[in-house]
Parts: sequence; C-alpha cells; structure tokens
Amino acid sequence: MKFSYTYSKNFSFSIQDNYGCTIPISNWENVKDEFLAQFSILYEFHDNGSAEFLDNSCEVETLEILKLSEISKQILGLPDEYPYEIYIQSDGQLNQNSFKFKYGFYDFAPNGTRFQEQRNGAVISVNGTEYLLSENQYLICEALDSFNNLTESERTFQNNLKRFADIKTISKSAALILDSYLNSQEVFCPEKIKIDVQFSNGKLEVIPNVEIENETGFVNTFDKFPKILEIYPVSDGMGGTTRVVVSAKQKEELQKIKGIRKIENPETIQQIVENPELFFDDEETDFTVFYSERVKEIGIYKPKFYPFVCPYKSEWIPGIAIKDKVHGEKRIYLKTPEKLSAFIEEKENAVKSNKTTVTWEDVEIPILEAENLIKTATKQFENPKEPLNRNERNSENEVLIIKENAELTEFIQNVNSPDNINHSFSEIDNLFSGINLKTHQVEGISWLQTLHKENLSGCLLADDMGLGKTLQLLYFIEWHSKVSQENKPYLIVAPVSLLENWENEYQKFFLPQNLSLTKLYGSTNLTKAFDQIQNQREAQQLQRQHIILTNYETLRSYQATLCLVDFAVVALDEAQKIKTPGTLVTNASKALKADFKIAMTGTP
Repeated sequence: MKFSYTYSKNFSFSIQDNYGCTIPISNWENVKDEFLAQFSILYEFHDNGSAEFLDNSCEVETLEILKLSEISKQILGLPDEYPYEIYIQSDGQLNQNSFKFKYGFYDFAPNGTRFQEQRNGAVISVNGTEYLLSENQYLICEALDSFNNLTESERTFQNNLKRFADIKTISKSAALILDSYLNSQEVFCPEKIKIDVQFSNGKLEVIPNVEIENETGFVNTFDKFPKILEIYPVSDGMGGTTRVVVSAKQKEELQKIKGIRKIENPETIQQIVENPELFFDDEETDFTVFYSERVKEIGIYKPKFYPFVCPYKSEWIPGIAIKDKVHGEKRIYLKTPEKLSAFIEEKENAVKSNKTTVTWEDVEIPILEAENLIKTATKQFENPKEPLNRNERNSENEVLIIKENAELTEFIQNVNSPDNINHSFSEIDNLFSGINLKTHQVEGISWLQTLHKENLSGCLLADDMGLGKTLQLLYFIEWHSKVSQENKPYLIVAPVSLLENWENEYQKFFLPQNLSLTKLYGSTNLTKAFDQIQNQREAQQLQRQHIILTNYETLRSYQATLCLVDFAVVALDEAQKIKTPGTLVTNASKALKADFKIAMTGTP
C-alpha cells in the first residue's frame, strides 16, 4: 500500500492498495496501523478545522501544511524545502500606476543563474526536482502575483506603498533579496495610531504617534499640514525618508486628534481623560495612556481627600493624594493633631505672603486644597475611630482605594497553597457533539477545576494565542455552574473587540447553554457616582444574572456598582491590560469580589 499526495490549490492525501486502487476514507480504519503517524497529523488538522475528509482523500489547506515541522513534512512524503534564493526587482517607481514587481528563483542572487522553474502554488519544480516553499516564501510569491494582477486603476500610490510594506516585511523574515531601489524604500503602515498626552499650565496636548524611529518627526509633519494626508513623508535626519501610510479609518481618527491637539477648556479635558472611548475608536487608536490615574490627576481634577487607615493603630487619619505625570502619586498624612496645627500655620504664612500654594513635605499644595484638607482633617480627628461619612468628604471623582502591594505587602491571600496539585478532569455532558477537546485543553480545564476544588483563589492561564483559552474558561464555568451550590454570577472582562467572539463561542461550543449571557458595555443604566443606595440596588440586579460580559472601560467607569457584586468567577481576558500598577483599570480589576479569579493572556 502507498500513502501519497497530489497538489492543486490545497494538498490532497490518499492511500492506494497494492493494485493501485484508492482506498475510501470509510476503510482507512482497516489500515490505521500501517499509517499511524500520517493519520495522527491528518486527524489533528481535521480536529482544528483545517482539513476535510472527502470520499477518497483528505484535503488540507496549503498554509497549514507549510507550518508543519520538517519531520512532519517528511512523514507525509512531501518534497524537501526550497534551498535557494528568490530575487525581487522593481519594474518602475512605486508612485506610478504601471509599477510591477519582477521576481525569479536563483542559485544565488543577484548575480547568479536564474532557474527555469515551474511554480504550482507552494510546490516549485527546478530542473525536474520538486521542492516545497516555506510559508513566507509562498506568501510572498502569492502577494507578488496578486499585486501584479491588479488593474492600473487599483495601483494608486497609497495602495502600492501598503502592498509593498507587507511584501518587504515578509521578505525580511524569509531572507529574500530585494533590488537596490526596493531595499532603499522605507514604508510603515501602523496597525493603530498611538495617542500620548502632555499636560502643563492647564493645557492638555493630545499627541498622535506611530512606532517609527523618528516619532517626533511624524508629529512635526502631522502639524505641518492642515489637512489629513494619506501618506506622511517623515525624514530620518540622515537623508532617508519613511513614508507613513494611514488607512481611511485612521485618517478619521487623525482628524479628531487635529481638532483637539491642544485643549484649555477644563470640561473638555475632563471628558476626554475620563471617557476616551467616546472620542476615539479603540480599533484604530491605542489610547491606553488614559487608563493611567497619573494622567487623569495631573492638575485636571482637584486632588482628592482620602481617610487612610493608620498602619500603627486602628484609627482613621486624614491625608491628601497629590499626583503628577513625573513623580506619580505622593500621599501626605496628617497623623496627629499637632501635625495638623503645624500644617495650618504653614498655610497661614503662605496666605500672608500672598502665595498661591503651601509647601509641605517638598510638595506644592494649592491654598484652596490646603483649606479643604484642614476642614476634613479637623472633622476626622473629632472621631478617629470612624471614617468620615460620604457627605463630609469631597466625593468628586471618587474611586476605590485598594491595598496595592506596590511598596508594602498589605494584602496576602492563600499563603499555604500546596506545592504539588494532582489534576483531575471532570467532564460535562453539554459540550457540542462536534467539538473535541485537545489534550492541552483537557489539562488546562482539569487544572482550573482542581485549583477551585482545593479552595485556591485564582490563577494565570497563559496558553499562547490560538490554543483555545476561551473554550477552556467557558467549559470551566459550565462545570462550575453545575457543581456549585451557590447561585453567584460569572464576570468576563475583555477588550470590546473580543466580546462578540466570547458570545459566539459560548453559543457554538455548548448545547444547551445552561447560563444566559448579559452584555454590559456601551450604553448602560449603571451609576458612575458612589451612591450607596443606588449602587446597592444595581448590584442586586447584577447578582441575579448568570454570565456578564463587559469591557475594561465599563469596569473602570462603573466600579462603584460592579465591585459590590459577589461573583463566583471573574476572568480577565487579555489581562496584560492591567499590568501597570496604580492605574484606574488595574485597581478597579483588583477590587472585584470573587471566589475565584482568572487572568488570561497569551503574553504573560
């Protein structure tokens, strides 16, 4: 018997008996012992959705074959990889609509011998010997052919540059050789426009950035032109130029930035830093800088008064938090009435000297804020055993203050966790019949289940992208909902662009679904302010839900309610969003209340 392949647009694998007749797929079970290694590869492709069993053959997508290891390719009887060079040349200039690429296969380039080759997709025949292109070699040949097949009307300067940027990127990873003209062209197509901010003298500056070496040059070029360009030529200062090509949607975002480059209106500043998602599209811009509480507090809002717990005795003592972009946060405590008296004296001396600020512990505190601190501190010392009531404090822009464990270890949980945990997998009966868990997914689910059974408080699930963390988490939730005696909701927090995928995968993987999904993002009826009665009422409604899907912005904005809910499980998808200590979204996430917390990320 013979295991063989044919190739057209995809690879087709089949088995012939000793008489040359093709064995139907339905009879492959009878010959599995002879072709066990080959079947293992093909069935894994099928399980992953990248192969299809027909009557007499197994069809596998080309790119999936090219991603295989060299040993797996040999097991499937595929040709050796192409060992020579591909040389790419320009035919014209990139700004011409007649521009094309020329490429050929050489023993060495550019001055070697060009082969008289025949290429059929990923398979190339050189002097009668077949070779298999690597994934990147195949992709670049397809990209070059695709470009050359464009009509002249489609070969605009912008489109030429975009296509060339992709081709040049692939050429570097595939070690392909470009001619001198193409090699000298530097093109950058940003995935997102990165937003940075600067705040000084009551003015907020919104700065667009792209990840090129001369970022300042891009900003200067952006400011130079009153209209938004499709292509920004940015000099590198050494005679070279990088052309930054922006998409139509990115142009719209740049137009927004152009209208708010420098803002002095305090209300507008407050709106932007508190809700950047209302001003910018997170699909086209990276505005994570606004997550930082440092940015939100650098003079844009008044410093907040917090009653802090004294670390030495069970009393509440007054303090003030001053934050700026350079130094971060500094907390000033007035631990005793004597300290308060000294502070009052310094304030009065500053007033007599017509100063606008009080200098205290090397920090400049505005006179008005100093007076507010004196008032609240005086009230706090009247009853040091209890924090001030909400209506006695400045409630403007309050947030939850957590034990951050930044400088001191203030919070410890489950310190006696066992060193070795034996995983045990508990199966559920409503996984869709067409879905088969992979070995690593079974291991991941059993790990989650066992950690929970051991009464541990959470974990980091860090499988690489594409390995099915979503399925593992949803399986764990379905299992938990069946074994738990408590009727608590589940919270999944993810970037807004992934929420629809979570919803679709839950419906796809489980039949029936035991739990209902509640989407909590975009327009909500929740209260942002810390209003105890209203927050409790809203939290009680959420407490009755099953699975709640939300995004990081909503969690940050409505923490007053969400952090009152007693969740069974909280899962943070793309958990690198909370990697920066002290930011609003990080602190709000850590303040959530749950029996079990899972951070999910492919980039731990």
